[in-house]
Amino acid sequence: MFIGGQHDSEPSAGVCPLPGLSIFCALSFAVEVVVHFFRTFRGKPPSRITPIILLGSSSFLSLCVALEVLVVGLKNPSDVQRNESHLYCHVTSPIPNLVVCVLSIIFSLATMMTEVVIVVVMRKAMFQLGCEPSSLSKQFLVRLFAFSACICLVVCISIYSLISPPVGGTLSAWYILLNAVPICGVVTFGTQKDILRFYFQRKRDPNVGQQEQRMVQLSGEDVSRNSMPLDESGNGPSRQTVSSRERVTSLQP
Repeated sequence: MFIGGQHDSEPSAGVCPLPGLSIFCALSFAVEVVVHFFRTFRGKPPSRITPIILLGSSSFLSLCVALEVLVVGLKNPSDVQRNESHLYCHVTSPIPNLVVCVLSIIFSLATMMTEVVIVVVMRKAMFQLGCEPSSLSKQFLVRLFAFSACICLVVCISIYSLISPPVGGTLSAWYILLNAVPICGVVTFGTQKDILRFYFQRKRDPNVGQQEQRMVQLSGEDVSRNSMPLDESGNGPSRQTVSSRERVTSLQP
């Protein structure tokens, strides 16, 4: 919004697609978080190929939308206008708006399906662990339902825009809602402590996990040594006895 100069009367057709591109690129971050969430929940190591494919496809799709708006805007500069909320630029041509509405519906429905899967997985985990339903955080439920309400709002507005597109201008109320939803979503859900902790902790040094695994192995060896029977004098096993037993254990298949 700052680069495009949202308070100017005449927007630049070449700079206008940048705010829209930044909004669509937020999908890459959401896809990355979802992929790493499921892989971490299942105890699998982080993969490099799957996130690259998903992030690359979403970024490529965002670039295609931006190029489409840019081509249409450069071909007909008179179609590039600023909406009545003065937040974003838009193209009055119906083709880019149609593509954006369809993509918004697809992505929103996919996000809602992901939320349903997350809730089902959490309920199964709680049932297996014997937890009571009251142990689920109310704050988490409130955020989940609020996020779902924002997605439903985007779907409704997009479907309404497809059924009855505005003729000869923009509807300020609908565009204000569309502008407010992504901003409120980023501020409300992108700054939560658990989300930030989840996103940054998975990028820690991989050597930390190896060190922790080594410490667990060493503690297990200490426990096995302490569990060995005492000799006739009441003392613990000598180093030679421990080393001989470890050598015999290593030779066994």
